[in-house]
Amino acid sequence: MKKLLVLSIFLLNFSLGSMAQNSEGIHEFNKFMSKNLQYGSELRSERIEGPVTFVIQFDESGKLKQNPMLVAGNKMLEEEVTRTFDKLIAEGSPALVGPEYFGQEYLLTVQFKLAGTEKTGFYIPERSESAAHILEKLNKKIAENPYFVNYYKERAAFYENMGNSILADLDKKQIELLESKQLTTILVVGYNSTRKSLSAE
Repeated sequence: MKKLLVLSIFLLNFSLGSMAQNSEGIHEFNKFMSKNLQYGSELRSERIEGPVTFVIQFDESGKLKQNPMLVAGNKMLEEEVTRTFDKLIAEGSPALVGPEYFGQEYLLTVQFKLAGTEKTGFYIPERSESAAHILEKLNKKIAENPYFVNYYKERAAFYENMGNSILADLDKKQIELLESKQLTTILVVGYNSTRKSLSAE
């Protein structure tokens, strides 16, 4: 279940541009999130980034059942997302998801990322790093957020590189499970203190 939405917001002049390629079922939800999510200048200046994951529930009419519950991630980043959920609930908007999502529960991840720290999707070690040190870093990231699919993709790639196909396969199974439970993943990219970009997968 992959959805993609890309939005760039220039904080200096508030001009807006977007490209979207998503399932109609969550188009309005992604649209609302992209319009209202913020990446505060203080967080960006302090270089605070990372994924935050919530459990999100919809009632039988497609509205949020309650404020989504944080299950992993930085508390300061959580506040940025919670503000958006609070606004959604306060506005009492009609259902922003399709009927197939009514009465269901999903994971929702928002990844805050500073520009210039993008990775290619798998772990690229420093030349001086030992395999044990690389694995320790990967395991630490997963311990911090065991619901973030990309971390398992990085570790699966590492295991494959090391010839550990069984361990790589186990991570791939976890990836499949998490993706089946994921409503959407939103990427918020911060550009210094001047602009940000959001995308949802």
